[in-house]
Amino acid sequence: MIQKKLQKHSSNHPKHSVRYRGIAETTNETNQISKDQKNAVNTVSEAMKELEDSVGKISNSIQEETRSIESINQQKETVIKVIEEITAVSQETTASSEEIASSMEEQAASSNELAQYTQQLTQLINELEQTLGEFRIEK
Repeated sequence: MIQKKLQKHSSNHPKHSVRYRGIAETTNETNQISKDQKNAVNTVSEAMKELEDSVGKISNSIQEETRSIESINQQKETVIKVIEEITAVSQETTASSEEIASSMEEQAASSNELAQYTQQLTQLINELEQTLGEFRIEK
């Protein structure tokens, strides 16, 4: 628009036409620079929008990974508790087994002692029978 006014004005005044042509060229260059800058701003704006979208996606991914890690940690804690419970039961079983083994040793010792008493009793009965055999009762 400015260029058209300058062309119209320069055609009316020939001596000013060179100056107006220079101004027109400068105006054209300025307009082109403005268009280039506007395009650059649009390009940067689009790139910023894409960057913002990417950052949002990365943030969402990080949140999902954080939730996954928290879930894994909870599962790990559950596994640790189960292992601790199994260990406690195993220790109780070991203690019970040791008590049973001790009781069996005591029973074996008692059985040996009973066998010795049985032998002694058998020997006493034999001796008593011999002694009684020496006495005859007559009718």
